[in-house]
Amino acid sequence: MQSFLHDAGHAFTRGLNLGLGISAALALIMAFVVLRVYPRDTKLGRQAEMPAGR
Repeated sequence: MQSFLHDAGHAFTRGLNLGLGISAALALIMAFVVLRVYPRDTKLGRQAEMPAGR
């Protein structure tokens, strides 16, 4: 029983770390996509994308 609890604890912490890593990666991807796509819809984003010398 003791070793079973020990293994279960290891599996749980591994799963928790994996879940945290996945959610962190998803949050980074979401932030990247939002920052890449959203400014195009605004006037500021369009001005920033144009070259300075017109």
